[in-house]
Amino acid sequence: MDRLRSALLAAAVQAAGRLAELLQPGRYADELSALPDKRLGHWEALAVRLAGRGPSPEPHAACAGLRAASAERPLAARSIDALIKRALATAR
Repeated sequence: MDRLRSALLAAAVQAAGRLAELLQPGRYADELSALPDKRLGHWEALAVRLAGRGPSPEPHAACAGLRAASAERPLAARSIDALIKRALATAR
């Protein structure tokens, strides 16, 4: 039981440290941008994060990636369109 408690505590400390890193301004978006094989969830978060940085080509590129990643999910199209609209409005 003591070993499990120690392992759990170590894992919690490591996770808290990682979270603190990702909370640094721009860090999460930078790490998402660096991912080689982005999936739908990556594109959603990236579009929102990059839009928060203000106007630039990056939010538009992320929104295009999001639209491409969601192309095979027609049931999600409405919510994806709404997210893209909000992201691009924020980036202005």
